[in-house]
Amino acid sequence: MDTARILLALKQGSRTLENVVRKSIAIANYSDLPDCLLIEFFCDSVNQPLQSELRYGGLGSSLAQFLDYALLTVGSSFTVGVAEEEHDIMGAVMGAVF
Repeated sequence: MDTARILLALKQGSRTLENVVRKSIAIANYSDLPDCLLIEFFCDSVNQPLQSELRYGGLGSSLAQFLDYALLTVGSSFTVGVAEEEHDIMGAVMGAVF
């Protein structure tokens, strides 16, 4: 899968920022690109004036931190975090049962 090409084609248009963040994360999970490039692709995908604001004030962090910054910039209550792996969740559930 050519994740760079898919990320370049991603555009916000009439979608919410939260939707674009979800799609960007989903695609980035299949990528081995460094965060700095993933951040650039994300900036290219969002509408103006947010795009300019993000390029001016948000660069220089991890992808998760940058996406959180973008969400906070538009007043979203969504956040980006690391999801637990399925076996970790099942282990916690099984431990609670026994």
